[in-house]
Amino acid sequence: MESGFNYGINLTENRLYAEVALFHVDRYLTRPFEVLVGAGLLLSNADWDLNYNYANLEDPDNIIGDYIYTSQNYQFQGLQLRSAFHYYFFSGLSCFAGFEANLYPSFTVSSLELPSPVIGETIVMPEHQLNFTSVRVKLGVSIYF
Repeated sequence: MESGFNYGINLTENRLYAEVALFHVDRYLTRPFEVLVGAGLLLSNADWDLNYNYANLEDPDNIIGDYIYTSQNYQFQGLQLRSAFHYYFFSGLSCFAGFEANLYPSFTVSSLELPSPVIGETIVMPEHQLNFTSVRVKLGVSIYF
């Protein structure tokens, strides 16, 4: 018997965010650097789906197969922390370094039993945890018009 599965997760985030400049640059560039910090609320939605297919290829004249699909949706909240340091070469051009941390609680996907009428067995997907917490370091150049 040959079998295979595809497991897909799609995460959608909506952000409510506030930022403040601890040190800011003015139009005369008397201080050529700027430091920004911020925090926000993440409202997220995770859609995941499982596709499982299998086929009994032992008898070429009588190939038996089946396809099972299931999908679930989870909504959860998180916290976002950000900071950035900009250095201005002149008005309109800066290089920056910063970080962004998205903090989420772990959540548990319940075990699933997927009945299969073709092979007469139940396919069991065990309980497992998902966590979307991430930390990103950012480096770049900003051009302002």
